[in-house]
Amino acid sequence: MRIVCLGDSLTAGLIPDSPSHWLNILKRNAVNSYINKGICGDTTGGMLSRFYQDVVKEQAKSVIIMGGGNDFIMGADLGTVQSNIMALVHQAYFYHIIPVLGIPISFNQHSIRKDWSNFTDFGVVAEKYQAYRTWLYQFGLTFHTEILDFEQAFTRWAGENRAEYFSDGIHPNEKGNKIMAALILQKDM
Repeated sequence: MRIVCLGDSLTAGLIPDSPSHWLNILKRNAVNSYINKGICGDTTGGMLSRFYQDVVKEQAKSVIIMGGGNDFIMGADLGTVQSNIMALVHQAYFYHIIPVLGIPISFNQHSIRKDWSNFTDFGVVAEKYQAYRTWLYQFGLTFHTEILDFEQAFTRWAGENRAEYFSDGIHPNEKGNKIMAALILQKDM
């Protein structure tokens, strides 16, 4: 099956060509075909604007939709992100593409780069992330949309050593990318 992964830097990867990036791990080990359509710094609004080009024109059978972090970092409210995610899911259904909601990993607030910490209040971002995660679960149940909970996978596999799985407090390192790939490989048919 052809699966497009639509998102921001958690999807794109800081070094997209790295063999340790989760999508490259999938390309080597999965039955399905995964296409990386992540853009670093993108928002859910950006994802929505490029949905037709990046998902429909790619003839995807399924799309993993994961974003929202940059929206919150830039001060967007929860309702804006929810509206964009809902539109993405409904567009997928309209085009007969199976949507899958990716719940993004929460950042490790203690190891975020200082310049990023000076840029925004990550305490506020963390509160929005928690509310967003709860909403994603409810939305998925309501609209019969599968969920890939990357946050839960990190919590389960990284445990107390969470900082060891990030390169900069926000993006996963090699160990973190292995967790993301493992979650999908468990479901890959």
